[in-house]
Amino acid sequence: MANKHKLTMHKVYRDPTYRDTFELINNQLLKMNLIILNNDNYLSQGWESINKTSLEKVMYALTRRGRNETSNSPGKCSMPDFCGLTNTYIGSHDAFAFRLTKPINEELLREFDFKMYHYGAENVFIWLFQNKMGFQTLNPCKEVYIYNMHCVKTGWTYTGKKKRINVNRVRKQSGMAPFSLLAPLD
Repeated sequence: MANKHKLTMHKVYRDPTYRDTFELINNQLLKMNLIILNNDNYLSQGWESINKTSLEKVMYALTRRGRNETSNSPGKCSMPDFCGLTNTYIGSHDAFAFRLTKPINEELLREFDFKMYHYGAENVFIWLFQNKMGFQTLNPCKEVYIYNMHCVKTGWTYTGKKKRINVNRVRKQSGMAPFSLLAPLD
């Protein structure tokens, strides 16, 4: 991918919450174009097409693509495509692109204080952007690609220990971002 030298990785040394991410953004990354990407995904084509000025009012919540990688190399496997030409939107999101121009207040930080890997976490994340922060949410996954590489069936993903967090909250906080086009250029 062109411009990958511009990416900066930030490690968190515990099970991350979205609050952890927004505290980092508040302290170091305001007014920057940001991507929050699940760690079993990678960026691919189309990112250069994003209208960067739209990221102050639009958040991209992308559904991952599938990839048929048949190499015998470790880490290569076939993954289902959740955003193919014939796919129906199922509410799955693995990457978020946006820009914050001002810090998030403590009240909203508390609402983001949930682990990123729980079932439905991305839907609560989207709901908060839509309903508390006033962002339009788009999912141009047919134009901007991310791929999933979670091929090993071990750990929390497959043991049934993940809990669903978007259904039993005080308010039903389950935002959606169906397939869409990119935001138009200004």
